[in-house]
Amino acid sequence: MGFFTSNSYGGGPTERIRISADGSVGIGTSNMYSRLNVRATSHSNGISVHRAADTTAAIYIGNDGGNNPILAANNADMLFGRDVSGVFTERMRLTNSGNLGVGTSNPTYKLHVNGTSYINETLYVNGATTVDANLTVTGLLRADSELQFLRGAGSGDYSNYIRAQNYPSAGYTGATSKYWLEYGAKGGHHFVLN
Repeated sequence: MGFFTSNSYGGGPTERIRISADGSVGIGTSNMYSRLNVRATSHSNGISVHRAADTTAAIYIGNDGGNNPILAANNADMLFGRDVSGVFTERMRLTNSGNLGVGTSNPTYKLHVNGTSYINETLYVNGATTVDANLTVTGLLRADSELQFLRGAGSGDYSNYIRAQNYPSAGYTGATSKYWLEYGAKGGHHFVLN
């Protein structure tokens, strides 16, 4: 079954919606591969769900006019979760500023995980890393230049300090060894490993 429209100038009808014999519905397409198929030929004619009394879509599903799919929210956070008997439980949130929170509704970092995380492959960190609780490493903990462990009231407190690096830092003249381990107070005890 097809539904057609035509313009007011007597042009030929154009099929807009089709319902196949098995009950599949196609909008903008006559080739259905699932129960509901919408052919979006640009980023402006996908599927939109609107809020009450709002002309801007609360959520939009479509594509960018090419091969890239779009799932977008209005200028607000996008929530992911589960709904059981009309009760929604949030599991993940993507804020309108681009922060992604798992287990938190107020992510303050680009990736903010509240709970235990497991990474089965390599984790690359380009920049300083702060650990507020326990860090368990099974395998290799590696840094390209130097690795520092601090414990104190702030970043400037070096009362409990360990630093490992693969070259001697400035100020340690005469040191030509390849591996350097410093511990205690900054600039205090150190090992030189040839």
